[in-house]
Amino acid sequence: MESAILGKCHSLKSRIILIASFTFLMILASYVRVHLFFTPVPVTLQTFVIFLSLVFLRKESYIPQVFYLIMGASGIAVFGNGGAGIIYILGPTGGYLMGFLASAFIAGIIMHKASGIIDRSLLGYTVLFSVVNIVIYIFGISWLVGIYGVTFRHAFNAGIIPFIIPDAVKIIPAAYISSKLTRI
Repeated sequence: MESAILGKCHSLKSRIILIASFTFLMILASYVRVHLFFTPVPVTLQTFVIFLSLVFLRKESYIPQVFYLIMGASGIAVFGNGGAGIIYILGPTGGYLMGFLASAFIAGIIMHKASGIIDRSLLGYTVLFSVVNIVIYIFGISWLVGIYGVTFRHAFNAGIIPFIIPDAVKIIPAAYISSKLTRI
């Protein structure tokens, strides 16, 4: 069942505003970061923004990610700590940045095609948002292994393990908020 709030998000004007808003929120979330001394990949609030974009934009949730990456690649300082440009994208966080796009695209398709399977409950959103994180992890560590030549074990230990708890801390409130928004 579609909520009253989400049901009002179907007009073109509403979609454009939401896409612009989630693009801006991705930029803001990139600046909320916690650096861990043992990995070049920081903890940010960007996945939280992706989770919420899925609720409002569904299959179009990848569009803010496209704009975010295009802006960053073109030299606009949208990445954390004022980072910008292709060189930044090719850095150690590049796989995670690509994972943002891929995960939003995949999860958007899942929400659109499997709406009867993925229910709008706390558990349903928790599972969906966990899938989002797994896709991001896969892109992130594949990048570290493929581009930087680190071993899979090192990439896993530096690129996934430290983020499991912080990501769970983001998944649970995002799933709770999403399940409540769907019921309004």
